[in-house]
Order: sequence, then C-alpha cells, then structure tokens
Amino acid sequence: MKDFVNKNKVAVIFLLFFVGLALLSGFYLKNNFKQPKPLLIEPNQGKSSLSIDLPTAETEIETKITSLAEKVAVVAAVPEKTVKADSPAFLEAVAPSPINTTPTNEEGYTLLINDRQYNINLPVNKTAYDLMLALQARGDIYFKGKNSAGLGFFVEEINGVRNNSFKNKFWLYYINGKSASVGVSYYILKPKDLISWRYETPQF
Repeated sequence: MKDFVNKNKVAVIFLLFFVGLALLSGFYLKNNFKQPKPLLIEPNQGKSSLSIDLPTAETEIETKITSLAEKVAVVAAVPEKTVKADSPAFLEAVAPSPINTTPTNEEGYTLLINDRQYNINLPVNKTAYDLMLALQARGDIYFKGKNSAGLGFFVEEINGVRNNSFKNKFWLYYINGKSASVGVSYYILKPKDLISWRYETPQF
C-alpha cells in the first residue's frame, strides 16, 4: 500500500483534494439552502388560523373587469345632451302615440257575387272599387280588370270567370238592387249599401 501511495502521490493528493472539496460544498449547501418547512394551517371554526392575502392573476383580472364594467355603466347613464322639460325634443319623447281617428262605417258594407255574400267594415268615403280591393286583400274574392277613360276601373274577371263577348256575358254591378249608372271606381259608398255583381247579358 505504501509503495502504491509513494508511486502515486500526485494522484492521491488530487483525490484527497477533490474529496475534501466535495465535503465542504455539501456542508455549505446544507447550512445555507435549507428547504422551507411546509406551512400548516389548522381549521378554526371554518376559517384558517392564518390569513394569507396573495392576489392571483385570476382575481386581478376579475377586479379589472368589474371596474371597467362600472365605468361603462356610469358613462352610459350620463345623457349626451341635457333636454329641458319644455323643449320640443322632450315633448316629442313623452307625447302619447297618435290614435287612429279615421271614422268607419260601423254597420259595414255588403258585396254579393252571384248571390254569395261578403261583409266588411271600411272607413267612410270609400268607393265600391275600394270595397272589392279590401275583400281581395282579405282573400275572400279575386278580380282583375283595367282602367278605362271615362268609366274608371272596368272589371273583366271575378273569381276566375271572365267576360265573354262571344256569349254576350259580362259582369255587371248593381247598387241596392238597381243597375249602377257610374263606374265601380267612381261610386262613393253609403251606409248599409249593398253592391251586387251578376254575370249576365246586358239589357241595353
């Protein structure tokens, strides 16, 4: 053994040096970098005995969002322009919605097409043509025709039945049972009027 040490003095010295250095390093690390003990929090009536206030990123974001929402609400609650109570803008804002005061014929009007009866209410001062348009809009009847100079609207077809000049059959209308003397678009309706359409041969 002595012979080995004598032959390898340099190697043994380096070995001892590094061993000592390792021991010193370990001792130093042990004394200066001790691992902290875990913090134990014991319950105390539903609450921890030690209160730690460490704001997290999540709580910070929630706080910022809440603050921003409050600012937006305050800004939205402030009117852009102060309106005086007697100003036209204020009066227009608080004015009630207009009520439809157009008078109507409460008794309504009656239209007969080949003895089939239709009833409807209309505002006053409407024509027999308006009566037919209202019934068509409601889906009760269908008609078509064209405007004629001097005669107004000339009915050519009602409910799929067209005027037929070869058979001398035409749609003619009557007012309260009497042959009309004016065009359908010129006659102003009167209360309790009965307008009749008959598909027949003219008598003139």
